[in-house]
Amino acid sequence: MTGAVRRYTAASPAPEDWWAGPEAAPDPHVITDYDERDGVMALEALSTALHTMADATNETDMTVADAVRYMAERLDVEAMAGTVALVQDLRRRLGLIESYVSREAGTVAVELDLQRKGALPDGRVWELRRGARRTLWDHEDWKRDVRAKITDQVLDETVGTSWLTNAETGELVDLAPVIQVALDRGQAAHSSNPPKVTALKALDLDPKDYCEQAPGLWSFSVVAPADETTTNDSGEPND
Repeated sequence: MTGAVRRYTAASPAPEDWWAGPEAAPDPHVITDYDERDGVMALEALSTALHTMADATNETDMTVADAVRYMAERLDVEAMAGTVALVQDLRRRLGLIESYVSREAGTVAVELDLQRKGALPDGRVWELRRGARRTLWDHEDWKRDVRAKITDQVLDETVGTSWLTNAETGELVDLAPVIQVALDRGQAAHSSNPPKVTALKALDLDPKDYCEQAPGLWSFSVVAPADETTTNDSGEPND
């Protein structure tokens, strides 16, 4: 379908609740009779709106502080609640835009084999990544392996062996089973929630060995270079 363009239209399938979150983002119809000028105008409108919001937020820090102080001094809690509600609505709306952009970028990057890493003009590094959706965890398996890994680490870092001498009886005591029981009781107290993936990887355990794993949502990571210090509008380094 050469020349086809992915575009959201009035006929695009969409959830009844447009605030439902990124999982409920509508799928665009792929159409061929698309006027590129519409896309340019839409992009310019979106860019202008986002830049205007960013500029207004940057310029009104003192205004926000004064307004909040004014509401607080007059005990206008309802007005403050309304302000928070508006901020929450905007944050969720911006979150949806971020999800739409990330998902479409991921789809196009795969279809056209585009780069997924780069740098912005201001030096920040960006990366387009796809997460994983993990379900049906085998809790007994990952808990058992975590207990074993942590037991080995603790013993290696402390005494270098699992056997210690009982000061009163002179008998050798194997600490490994003791640590295993203690960890088992701790895990039981925390129920069977899915483990933290980063924690499993830190123990050299692969999360996909303990669950059903499928491709998840796309997202952009945008961060300052590790060897650079960011600056404020005056050119001074940020703390």
